[in-house]
Amino acid sequence: MTTKHPSQKASASSPADFLKTVVPFSELDDEAFQKPANTLTEETFAKGTLIFTQGKTRIEFLYLIKSGSVTLYLRDEKDIKRRNEYRGPGDYFGALGIITGTAANLSVEAVQETTCILIPKETFQELLRTVALFAHY
Repeated sequence: MTTKHPSQKASASSPADFLKTVVPFSELDDEAFQKPANTLTEETFAKGTLIFTQGKTRIEFLYLIKSGSVTLYLRDEKDIKRRNEYRGPGDYFGALGIITGTAANLSVEAVQETTCILIPKETFQELLRTVALFAHY
């Protein structure tokens, strides 16, 4: 689910410019690209910010990491962190909760100051329904 793309430009100036560098968005034709491009917001999280809390946070956006990094982890029944995974520029999180309609299945924390491009879940769901390419990612 997480793939690094060496052709990405982490310093793209606008959210839409950055989105054009991230697969599968970079594969959209101009018409298909306009819908997500018109709904983007950008948010910066300070180091240590808990963006999602496992089992509690309702997922309202797909988060694309523009800069910085996050750790994704699970807590077991004894509240011990399990399965640490790191994601950085060009990676995303939040897709599973949008697809399944459930709360976050893991916690996500900013490892350093992290800027994300947020795509509303309705926009992401529409892309999944109308653009076959998205179903493969």
